[in-house]
Amino acid sequence: MRETRVKTGDVSVSLDFDLEAFISVSVSRVSREIGETLLEQLEPVAIEAENQWYQQVDRKTGQSGQIAAVLTYSPDSVRVDVGSLDSRTSKTGKPVVVFVHRPSATSTILEPVSAQTYFDTDTVMRGKYPFIKRRNPKASDGKNLLTELVKKPVKAKKRSLIRLLAQIIGKRR
Repeated sequence: MRETRVKTGDVSVSLDFDLEAFISVSVSRVSREIGETLLEQLEPVAIEAENQWYQQVDRKTGQSGQIAAVLTYSPDSVRVDVGSLDSRTSKTGKPVVVFVHRPSATSTILEPVSAQTYFDTDTVMRGKYPFIKRRNPKASDGKNLLTELVKKPVKAKKRSLIRLLAQIIGKRR
């Protein structure tokens, strides 16, 4: 009969095959339930971040604003990642880190105008002809969007998630 022996200091524990299989199945069930619960709780953060992303910045490639919650199982862990699905890679093949910032408070945009308006405008506010600078309607604090829309809300949910996970583990005893 197969058994597993675990020894720590003066304490030794032997698990026979039946007990080891029972523990493995129990841990697998709890980890699957924990993973599904985490995904269920964090998916709304991803949806909300994706909804707010292009309200705060202008769309260029459209890749950075694709936010998702992804559940990953491995033999020793359950992991839920919430982040951008931007698939761009560098020349070395590594994923490109997305640093999208909200426009700063002093951000301006160029607006095309008629020649009369261009020449009537103060020279400080002129761009290349026929554009003038206007205050960006999306001007804000210049902070990183991934941090503000994903990382901070996930961090804020940690305490409630810990309680929820403790209940799941506790009811399995």
